[in-house]
Amino acid sequence: MTDQKCCVSCDEVIDPRRLKALPKTSTCTKCSSVKRVKTDMIYNHKTGGFLAVVPNDTPLRVNPFDIDDEAEKLLAEKDDDWR
Repeated sequence: MTDQKCCVSCDEVIDPRRLKALPKTSTCTKCSSVKRVKTDMIYNHKTGGFLAVVPNDTPLRVNPFDIDDEAEKLLAEKDDDWR
C-alpha cells in the first residue's frame, strides 16, 4: 500500500510524484501558492549553460544556441557577477 496524503485546501489526494519531490508539502499543485514559471536554457559556453526565467508568452527557440537580446543581457549580467 502506498502512503497517500491529502491537500489541506481541497482535500484531494496529492500526486505521489509531488510528494516524492517535496515530502513535506501539504498542498496539491492546483492549490499551491508557488507561481509556475517558464525557463529557457541559455548556452554561454559549448559545454554548459544556465536556466533563465522567461515570460510565459516567450516562444520556444528552434535552435537553443540562438541568443536573443534578452538572453544577451542576462549573459552580460552573469559575466559581471562572476568577475
